[in-house]
Amino acid sequence: MTDTYKIEVPIKHCPSLNKLLSMHYRTRQGMKSVAFTFMKQAIKGVPRLGKVKMVVECHSCTQRDYDNLVVGGKFAIDGMRDRFHRSGKLKSTGFLADDDMDTIVERDFSWVKAHHRVDEKYIFYITEVE
Repeated sequence: MTDTYKIEVPIKHCPSLNKLLSMHYRTRQGMKSVAFTFMKQAIKGVPRLGKVKMVVECHSCTQRDYDNLVVGGKFAIDGMRDRFHRSGKLKSTGFLADDDMDTIVERDFSWVKAHHRVDEKYIFYITEVE
């Protein structure tokens, strides 16, 4: 039997596509850096996984369309994988080797109504598949 790992990420670390496109690139890079730092702490205790199935729930007060749901999880998913310097040296280790279609073999994104702004978050359910 395989375990399912649950990772909760505050929505402030998961900007929508509309917000990303209107952001200055320096602001976007700063937000990405903060999200990576948060994810480094959030994934502690999750063992190295091979091929996975990922179910992503966006809990927010306003409904996001599908492209905003997917892009909203980008920084968090990037924080789950190994990161490298431009030189090719390993910068930090995640529990996924990559975030490509060979590693995350199944992805499912959905929206759930949050009744208060403090409850807004992304929840990632990750299950290893054989």
